Amino acid sequence: MSLPALVSLAPLPPSGAPYPYHPWRSGRGAQSESTAFSTGLDTRDRIPRIGPVCVLCGERLTRHTHIIPKSNKRLWHELCARGYVPPEARPFEREPRNGLTLCPNHHKQFEAHEAFVRYMPEMNAYIWFEFPWILIEDDESSMTSICGDFHGTKLYLDPSHARAPIYSLFLIHEEAARAHHPFERTIGQDVDLHEVQYSEGIQSAISRSTMPLTSNSASAVSSSSPKPSGAGVPGILVLSSLEDARNDILACAQNSESWRQLTRESLSFDGTAEENIEKYRESVGFTDK
Repeated sequence: MSLPALVSLAPLPPSGAPYPYHPWRSGRGAQSESTAFSTGLDTRDRIPRIGPVCVLCGERLTRHTHIIPKSNKRLWHELCARGYVPPEARPFEREPRNGLTLCPNHHKQFEAHEAFVRYMPEMNAYIWFEFPWILIEDDESSMTSICGDFHGTKLYLDPSHARAPIYSLFLIHEEAARAHHPFERTIGQDVDLHEVQYSEGIQSAISRSTMPLTSNSASAVSSSSPKPSGAGVPGILVLSSLEDARNDILACAQNSESWRQLTRESLSFDGTAEENIEKYRESVGFTDK
């Protein structure tokens, strides 16, 4: 058979992309979002020479946890509109500032609203709080409340990191957690926040990495930290109410490096040269003297 005849028998190329490469079938967009989120957390929530760890207990078997659930896109848009995150913030499914790294147990506890995280401006630290377990006697004559071992523990997160979790997002999660426990109004009042520290697992991991404990840039707790309004016993720093703390945390969030960096990353320069210059100057807080 001649060469022209063989060529004529060859099948023509398909009119569109082959089946595996159709964008609406391949899921590459979702995979890209997941990869950006996971990579951001693995890069941030790690101990040198150890790798990614649960920022609470130091466990190396980890899960990537969203603060605002992936299923709640409407809430994210409302948070942008109300100043809880920058208005130009990119999709939250792939935003590492909307996440943290936890072990499977603490991931489940956080997502089930059995625990919450509060950013404490007085300490410049993220603190983990757990709702107590209720133990009921067999004859139902009495009940005992017992908090978990990690109640009142500082997370291994640097609030000054360019991709640190946005402080104000934890307010929304805490509100949801408290709604699940309507009678636990005094949660956190039993912890002297002057004395909080990393868990033994985190401290052990830091020691194994040969890195001094103070090298993590999350500020050490100082006994001279100011007492927040509404705090309890003089000389003891306790968790203030959500409403009392909200404005301070929002103000800190909007002035954080993480917020500024997210704003820069979300900018689109599709205007005129002068408009783009002005937009950038505003985003970095530059003003003429």
